[in-house]
This record gives sequence, structure tokens and C-alpha cells, in this order.
Amino acid sequence: LEMVVKLARLIAEPQAKVVVICQRDSLLDRSSELVDAATNLLLLAGKIGTEGSGLLLSRSHCNAQGLIDLGISPEGCRASKTADLTGANTSAELATWLEQGKCKGLLIVGEDPAALKTYSKLLRNAEFVAVMETLATRTTAKAHVLLPLAPLAETSGSVTSMDRTVRAFEPAFAGRAEKTGLEILELLANKIGLSAPGSLPGIRKAIAAAQPSYAPLAILKPNGSFVWGDPQPGNETLYLQGFAHADRKARLTEIQAKPSAIQKAIACPTAIDRAFEENIRPQIARS
Repeated sequence: LEMVVKLARLIAEPQAKVVVICQRDSLLDRSSELVDAATNLLLLAGKIGTEGSGLLLSRSHCNAQGLIDLGISPEGCRASKTADLTGANTSAELATWLEQGKCKGLLIVGEDPAALKTYSKLLRNAEFVAVMETLATRTTAKAHVLLPLAPLAETSGSVTSMDRTVRAFEPAFAGRAEKTGLEILELLANKIGLSAPGSLPGIRKAIAAAQPSYAPLAILKPNGSFVWGDPQPGNETLYLQGFAHADRKARLTEIQAKPSAIQKAIACPTAIDRAFEENIRPQIARS
């Protein structure tokens, strides 16, 4: 406690510029509340919403931040004004359904949940598994149907960096598959009666309409970029004009000193995590 108080006092120095970088996705020997604790400390010290200081969240995959920004979770879909979906209401409920085998069909895009036994059993509970992937993985070996997923260098799109920069990119090479991942997903959507934008410009317009922070995406030029912000896109310093609540005030998070059940149940391990669990940890246990 004494060290925490000392750290807080150092961070709270008015002239101090403080940047905290957290790896949010790894599951190895970390409390999922680490980021919440760091955020609380920075808020209390006045280092969020001030120029030159703040919190950067690194991710295990190149566009994980973009997925999170767009609400790729049951909670995010429920919060979207444009979503009209049925199914699990929360990530915890989805995890329970997967464990109980209530999800009879799975479409897995670019992930490898079969890499560890903890997640491999979830695939065994499903009656049908379709996988979109670039390379062969343990999950593709368990799939009933494989669909091609073009690598980044063969596609057009955008990537959101941990500093909130959204950058467009164009393909460096011609794709070898007959259809792009976007075309395949559109065909699947049409088969189940869902309408899809059908083109990259259409998708960008839909994203801009659903997520105001991404409004510039609708007119983003090839290889262009912008910084999403609040309340207006383009603000280099996030929360400079207040926080994302009606009263523009910050909210502290209650800290529970235990690993996240949601992360344990549904998060897919990174390659580094898998290597540690399968190779390094057994050596430590034997030593």
C-alpha cells in the first residue's frame, strides 16, 4: 500500500506527463482488473483528458481495437441502435451457452480457439463448425467447412491503432481466392435473410452511421487516416472536453481482485500465451 501511495503522488505531480501502456488481451498471470485499476489511478491524478498523458491499450491482433470500437460482442450489439439480433445478451451468457452446447453452429473468423484444450471442448459441443482462415490451424482441422480468408496484403479496409488512428489501406497483391472475405460474408448473410451493404464504401457508410466517432470513415480516401475522438472525431486528446457520459463526468470502476470469468471462458489465447502455456510453464513446474 505504501508503494501505491508513493506512485500515486508521483503521478499526480502537476508537471508530470504520464503514459501507461497495458496489454489488455493476454491471460497469463494477470488480473483483468489491472487496466481498471490503472484507469482509476490516472483519473484521480488528472492524467486522462489532459494533453500529453493518458492510457494506451495494446492488443494482441492488428485490428482488435477496431472490433471493440464497433461493438463486436453481445453487449456491443445490444447497445447498437441499428442491431436487430436475437441470442445471448452478454458475453458471460454466451460463454455459458457454448459450454452447455446450446450453440449448435459456429462460424469462426480468423481465430484459433482449438489451440488449447480449454477452448477445444467448445468446438466439440457444436454440431457444425465453419471456419474462415488464411492458414491451416488446429481449428481448421476440426471444421466441417473451410472458407478462404484473404491475408491483409490482399484486401482493402482500415485498421484502428491503439492511439485511435484509423488508417485505410489498399491491397498490395492480387487475391488468389475466387471471392473476397467480404463477398463470402455477404453471401452468407443473404442466405439467412440478412441484408448486407455489399461493398467497402457501403460498409464504411454503415459504420459511420452506427458509430459517430467513426463518421469520417464514410469519406475516407485510399490510404487516408483520421483520429476518432469524443465528442467530435479528430480530437488528438481524448476526453479533453469531458467524458462519454451525459454529464461529461468520469466514472471510477470498482475493482474485484480476481481474474475475469468472461476472459477465461471465451477469450482466445494469443500465440505467445499458447507457447508459454505449452512449453515454458511445464518447464517451470518441473524445476
